[in-house]
Amino acid sequence: MQPQIVNAINTWLLQPVRAALPPLGLMLGLWLMWLPVSAMAQTAAPVVQPGPQAVPGFWDPRRRPDRPDLTRLTVIRFLTETDYPPFNFTGPDGNPAGFNADLARLLCEEIKVTCTVQMRRFETLLDAISSNRGDAIIAS
Repeated sequence: MQPQIVNAINTWLLQPVRAALPPLGLMLGLWLMWLPVSAMAQTAAPVVQPGPQAVPGFWDPRRRPDRPDLTRLTVIRFLTETDYPPFNFTGPDGNPAGFNADLARLLCEEIKVTCTVQMRRFETLLDAISSNRGDAIIAS
């Protein structure tokens, strides 16, 4: 081959390849450093599945507790807070409404006892119970 053609091929083809070799070498080096890390991550010890857990049975679902004697109980006075919808709020008719008021009424219906639901500001609920102005607090 003639020297001019060799120089032209060298200039046109090989110099860009040689210029690209250092970044390619760097990329290859980084890849070779990453490969063992990747291999270690993929060959981690298998996770051992725990055996079945024994859950303690604190009650027998077939056994129903005896009903307490509620003959002396005539009214349960529930106290709830005034404004915490949807749990407690004043309904359109002015009566207590919301999840907690409904729950109190359902409890009383279940045990067949009359109940009242009184609304108070949240910070006064404990004082009202302490001064015997209510029997139970049902507030979120």
